[in-house]
Amino acid sequence: MLNKLVDWVAYILVGAILVVPMTLAMIAPSAPTMPNEIVTRYQQHSRIVTYIDKVQPTAPSGRIAMAIVMSSKICGIDPYLVTALMHTESTFVVDATSETGARGLMQLIRSTSESLGLPYAMAYDIELNVEKGTCYLAQHLATHKGRTDLALKRYNGNDDPRFAKKVLSRFRILADTYEMTITVKKGDTLAGIAETYYGDAGMYPLLAELNDISNPNLIEAGQRIVVGSGTKGGEV
Repeated sequence: MLNKLVDWVAYILVGAILVVPMTLAMIAPSAPTMPNEIVTRYQQHSRIVTYIDKVQPTAPSGRIAMAIVMSSKICGIDPYLVTALMHTESTFVVDATSETGARGLMQLIRSTSESLGLPYAMAYDIELNVEKGTCYLAQHLATHKGRTDLALKRYNGNDDPRFAKKVLSRFRILADTYEMTITVKKGDTLAGIAETYYGDAGMYPLLAELNDISNPNLIEAGQRIVVGSGTKGGEV
């Protein structure tokens, strides 16, 4: 009970860093304009919360999003990339544990956790896990001179090219970096389209959300669908 209370107090204090300044700015129009950096972090937090809520996390989405935004600032990395990686690694399950012993939201194994100064017994802590995992990814990005695909491969420690593809597809959805419209062909399914463009058929609900499709089973040949990856403004 005490640990949970401490966690919530920490969450509220950190939340004030983003929420309070924005609230004051809205209710006091005569006050100085908020720095762009704070506005940007607030917008990032809001967008990440919306994304996480669709996946049904095991902790408050606001707290997870806050950890991502703050850790990304500390480690100098895009928070949307961190969110996409976390989704792929743990599906936002705080106490996720892999067969190899990887723990928490960012799935840190014992050797990695301890090399980053995080005791393995504390690897499930939300804020610590996210910060250490985020900075670990930043290290690999620096090593590979910004090659995100290689950094993700090294982070995950496997040779499966689908892992990086899945993370980058989710990153594109979050960041709105790419936008491509396709034409549904006869026999196409939303799950099949998700598999083709995102590398994961299970992402069809996000594709449905992106296109305001209420029933994923009812898509028709000739229908135009935004898939959110490819060359900006392109069509297929």
